Amino acid sequence: MREDIKFGITYPAGQQKHCDLGKYVETVERAGFDSFWVIDNLGSGSPGLECLTVLAYAAARSTALQLGTSVMLLPLRSPIITTQACNTIDVLSNGRFILGVGVGDSGSHEGLGANPKMRGKKTSEYLELIQSLWEREPTQFSGPSVKINNYQLTPYPIQTPHPPIWVGGHSSQAITRAAHYADGFITVGAPPEHALRMFEDLDRQAVALGRGPLARVVHLYLGFAENTQAAAKNVNKALTDRYQRSMDIGGKVEPHFLGTEDDIVEVARQFLNIGVTHFILDPTGDGPSALNHAKRFITNCRETILTS
Repeated sequence: MREDIKFGITYPAGQQKHCDLGKYVETVERAGFDSFWVIDNLGSGSPGLECLTVLAYAAARSTALQLGTSVMLLPLRSPIITTQACNTIDVLSNGRFILGVGVGDSGSHEGLGANPKMRGKKTSEYLELIQSLWEREPTQFSGPSVKINNYQLTPYPIQTPHPPIWVGGHSSQAITRAAHYADGFITVGAPPEHALRMFEDLDRQAVALGRGPLARVVHLYLGFAENTQAAAKNVNKALTDRYQRSMDIGGKVEPHFLGTEDDIVEVARQFLNIGVTHFILDPTGDGPSALNHAKRFITNCRETILTS
């Protein structure tokens, strides 16, 4: 059995009225998931709860789940306040926090009055600053957006040298950013052959910088139905409701965990073959159905995937 393969689950965005957060966290931990994830809804218009606040609450309702953002829109946040919040979650959870970051789409930035053309540069600057603040000594930092003079942000996180940083994205800029600053890279919706090219490019750049290969992570939508097409239809309806705009995901070009158990296991095997070790599953539908999809995956798919 593959002990290096981990399965995480997201809290369905915008479903807090239908899905009690505390019970959800406790249920997915008992079911056997390894990690718990929240997306960032800043600028999206979706009614989801704020991601770091959710993770702080989840830390109190769990004992072993790793807790992460997939992904937090870092350039839309104050990097110093964000770092303090991350430190707090890591301390409260006794070292279970993972910082997943992305740049966000241009609409999220325009809606909040931020310049979307600067989102990539700000993300890299903020990641450099966060790592400086995690060096456990007074920080001197001078960047285009932030300047710090002899500042020490405590308490420090439990994990050393710091909580893992995972960068999400699909662009060449995101890959380069991950090679410089991250410990893992999250793809969303990329077919295995495309994801493999990204992971290989990432590892080449990381090794050239004197760093080792990074964790290979995929964030996939999860939905059971009698076939892939029916599951994709259900998922697209749920995502359209979530984001208040038309969504179209799924199928052979953009594989997710959709369809029957056999369909899902086959997609998982394709990603295992390219070295993926972490799966972040995003169950869709309202709260009860999302939780049912999550438990069905653990009961009917997890062991088969791990013994593949």
